[in-house]
Amino acid sequence: MIAACAALLAAAVACNKDKNGTDGSTDLTDTEKTLVGIWENTDPDNVVQKLKLNADGTGEILYSGFEHVYDYDMLWKAEDGKLTFEVSTDLEAGRPIGYDYLLDDNGRLHIVITENDIRIELTFSKIDGEWEYCVTNILAGNWESDDSYDKFYLRVEDMEPYSNNFPAVYVISEENQYWCVLRQDSEAKPIYILHKLSAIESSPISFSNPVWEGNRLKVTFEDSESKTPTLRTLKPMDRWPYKTFDELRDMNGDPDEEE
Repeated sequence: MIAACAALLAAAVACNKDKNGTDGSTDLTDTEKTLVGIWENTDPDNVVQKLKLNADGTGEILYSGFEHVYDYDMLWKAEDGKLTFEVSTDLEAGRPIGYDYLLDDNGRLHIVITENDIRIELTFSKIDGEWEYCVTNILAGNWESDDSYDKFYLRVEDMEPYSNNFPAVYVISEENQYWCVLRQDSEAKPIYILHKLSAIESSPISFSNPVWEGNRLKVTFEDSESKTPTLRTLKPMDRWPYKTFDELRDMNGDPDEEE
């Protein structure tokens, strides 16, 4: 059953849309307009917990693993009795996959997954409120701070599927480059802790609530030494001029392994 539900996540490779999460599709059918919103699985133990279906054809899917919760970006559409998802993970190269669905008289959404002659029906109810989770790889990329505070540079690699750790590099200057691990909250909350592992005195830094503003990310930044949260702006970099995670780790080693 877990494998069949996980197939919902392994539907396809990354979506072709811009960083703001829009693909330009705005023409929804009446059925699709009914589907727009946040849906919660009526079975709390199911691996597919929630769906967020936006009016622009984008969305998110909340998946519960054995130890962590993962939030993935996706595109969706409803057509000819099929609800089609294109999930932006690299779990499996493939194409968008459509599932039979129906809306019952009580307004519940039923999605049917069939695998190896096994039929599984997932039932969702629409809920009110905000989506409080965070797309897993929202911080992946090369960034430079773009505000009035002390300058820093950050390189974050994509998180591996079913992990909550990102390989990262944190740079203050040419002489101060650190390989790090950026760890997301295990409940897929928009909270990240950056551990400067290669620094002599490792000082965790937290990022929270990343939000797109144009092509920049606004994040709340807090250094564990100062304890003062500040709103920082991260600007994408076309080219990364500093060392990579592997280069710095090979040069500096792992402090934990030396103890």
